[in-house]
Amino acid sequence: AALDPLQVELSALGRLSGELHRLGTSLKRISETPSVTATPDAAVDMPSLVAARPVSTESIPALEGTVGDRFVDVGYLVDHARTRFRDADDDRVAVITSGGDLLPPED
Repeated sequence: AALDPLQVELSALGRLSGELHRLGTSLKRISETPSVTATPDAAVDMPSLVAARPVSTESIPALEGTVGDRFVDVGYLVDHARTRFRDADDDRVAVITSGGDLLPPED
């Protein structure tokens, strides 16, 4: 039996949606975990370390949170599209099968 290409694609979209949601949730959780860094000491720290500290403690976690949110959103959109494709295919099949026989009656 041949595989229905649409069903294969819908199945793949379902797996993608789940993976995006898991990855997004994981990134979001990581971004909300306080980072462990050495106590800043401007008198001892090199200027480059002082400049880099906000990047590692603020910017990177904020970016991880934003990317995590996007992954969750895209996962939701993929799942929504999957549902809409499946519904459209079901509607198409219903229209085709309910149309009856379009051939003229045999005498």
